[in-house]
Amino acid sequence: MSTIIKVLPVKCGDAFFIKHTATDKKVRNILIDGGFINAYKALQKVIEHISKKKWVIDLWILTHLDADHINGAIQYLRDEEKTGKGKLLNKLWFNFFNGFKLNDDSAFLSFAKGFELTEILQKLRVKGRQDVTNELSPVTIGDAKIMLLSPDKATLTELKDRWKKEFKKYYLVDPPTYIVDPTGKDSKTIKELSKLKDAKEDWSKSGLSNRSSIALLYEENGKGVLFMGDAYPSVIINSLMAKYSKKDPLKVKYVKLSHHGSRKNYSEDLLNIVKCRRFIISADGENQHGLPDKEVLAKILTHPNREKKKKIVFYFNHDDTRLRQLFDAEPDAQIKYNFRMKFPKAGKVLTVKF
Repeated sequence: MSTIIKVLPVKCGDAFFIKHTATDKKVRNILIDGGFINAYKALQKVIEHISKKKWVIDLWILTHLDADHINGAIQYLRDEEKTGKGKLLNKLWFNFFNGFKLNDDSAFLSFAKGFELTEILQKLRVKGRQDVTNELSPVTIGDAKIMLLSPDKATLTELKDRWKKEFKKYYLVDPPTYIVDPTGKDSKTIKELSKLKDAKEDWSKSGLSNRSSIALLYEENGKGVLFMGDAYPSVIINSLMAKYSKKDPLKVKYVKLSHHGSRKNYSEDLLNIVKCRRFIISADGENQHGLPDKEVLAKILTHPNREKKKKIVFYFNHDDTRLRQLFDAEPDAQIKYNFRMKFPKAGKVLTVKF
């Protein structure tokens, strides 16, 4: 058995391709999210590969409704609607209640999305579920197991109520635009950033979209990957505490950092209960939000429970100037804090293996 994970380069968005070959030699394909529409080519190549091999997409999980996670998937469904096929997609998980009007590449509009997805799914007769919470039993695909960690049922109910209200009042307008300049924090040292207080999770209405994000634990042959989506650490921690603790933490090979490495989705408490030294960051360094936050990486490197003799690896699915220069404020940082940064090879997609 084996699993290969491709972290697709979809700018400051999420899109993952998991190819799992089980002991029965059969390949199972899992997609998590789809990135922006303007980065759809990377996802399209994966789908074309699956089609040429005469495989299927066994499961596609859309963690939540933000454009940087969902729009690439909708572009695929649009294409499938035109061909009238839709046979490649076996199952889809996505917490929606009625449809939504797609505003193609807006990172600012979440509920503003219309009936399009629902209508296409109905036409293509795609199977799946829209009640994905951490109360569901683990799902087995081949030799792998998926355990849902987020959202909780109360948040899903809140999302449903909010969805109805937004549908009633929504009207199309141009979203606001802003540019975040991350260079100020990038110039700070790891020690300076590690002393900052963790950001408070946004439990207001504005934070509902990320708070409702699906997070999951993918396990195979005693090894695991924690896919956090844009979920809140507190929800994930609450899910894990039923089985794990600070004395007996969950040990995983990789953690995909929540919300592209945002400080708003990081908590020291998470690494008190999850033990890992390989972290995946799904974001380019030139996005308008200034992600990833260097502060998150600094806090991982200086976490009290870290085994300092073991090297930490940060995996980036993009390679650009800002990411390369992230630790330039300290030329010896990688030696001093025992870590390295891994980027995709030129023209290639970042691939991580078990």
